[in-house]
This record gives sequence, C-alpha cells and structure tokens, in this order.
Amino acid sequence: MFHINGVTHGAPSATLGDTFPGGTTLHNSCAVPVVVGNYWVQTVPEVNGLIALDLSDPEHPVEASRITLAPEFHMPHWVAANRASDRLVVTGNNESWALVVKIDPKTGAMTIDETLPNSRYFDRLNWPHGQSGPAVVHGALFGD
Repeated sequence: MFHINGVTHGAPSATLGDTFPGGTTLHNSCAVPVVVGNYWVQTVPEVNGLIALDLSDPEHPVEASRITLAPEFHMPHWVAANRASDRLVVTGNNESWALVVKIDPKTGAMTIDETLPNSRYFDRLNWPHGQSGPAVVHGALFGD
C-alpha cells in the first residue's frame, strides 16, 4: 500500500505505507479491499482472513484488527460494505461461500456475524431451477 502526495501540486510522489502478508503466488496475490470510515479493510488470502488498517494518519497506517476465517472459508477475495450498517460481505475467490462480518466503525474491530443461517448456502446441488451443483461466488454487494 502506497501513500500518494503532491497530486494536486503537479509533483506526485509515492511512499510505501504498509504491506500485507503474501502476494507471492496466485493463491495469495489477489484481494479486493473496502474503506469504512478511517479503516482500510483488506482481504488477505495468506492469513485466510481480513486485516483492518487505521488510516487516521495516512502516512503511518496501523493495524487495528485482524480476523482469521475457519479453513472451510478458503481464500477470502472480495469484501464490500453496507453503508447503512456495520456489516461487510466477504466471499472467496470462485468458492461457494459468503460470510457477513461486523465492523466497529470506531475501532475497526471485526467479528463474524453468526446470525447468517448458513454461510455455505451456495455449496449445494439442488436449486429452484434443478440440480446443477454448487454456485461459484466471486463477488457480492449490498443493495437497497
């Protein structure tokens, strides 16, 4: 992660602000982040979870929290925020699962929302249109 300065003054520069574990193989190199308040929330396949960085001081990001997912929720890839609540949706990279994670907008602390009845919902054979096997979930968003 780089901090960019001087864009509006015609003399841009970039300084390294932070790095995340991994990024050395196809398994751990692709992840989609989201910003919630002062927190940059990054899916990090290398730790099989998410890391929230506090960007209150953008030149010096600080890890605010980290959540590790159970092994069956392999390779977190996509995260999106519900701007009307404290929830994030997380999916795996072409996996058959989705999780809802709560984030405290004041501290960046994250917890899995256990009220989601079956986060492996997409990993099933039968669907309303017939038997077609597990769905492949790549990304998700919240809607109105």
